[in-house]
Amino acid sequence: MLRVESVVGSRNDPGLHEAIHHLEHHHAVEFVTVAVGDLDRRRLMARTDKGEEVAITLPRDQKLHDGAVLVLDHHRAVIVRAGEQRWLRFTPRSASDALELGYHAGNLHWRVR
Repeated sequence: MLRVESVVGSRNDPGLHEAIHHLEHHHAVEFVTVAVGDLDRRRLMARTDKGEEVAITLPRDQKLHDGAVLVLDHHRAVIVRAGEQRWLRFTPRSASDALELGYHAGNLHWRVR
């Protein structure tokens, strides 16, 4: 079992990109698929696409995200893949409905775009 206690960085970081690209050519990159709802969790058990079990325990100041690099060494890389995020679309009928919707979305700490 692989134990991960911190995120190394992001797949898009220029400093990590070259090393990950090299490992991709040697088929040494593994992916852990995490549901979007589980990205906020600090402790998580998952399995890589090659079948290895991963125990993730992150400190409070780090979060999982799509492309998070969990392991990076000379032999392999383990990267998080997040499932597709689904969004609800609301169309208020009036300004007062929009204000009420905004109030409740903020009060419930919903992510909005």
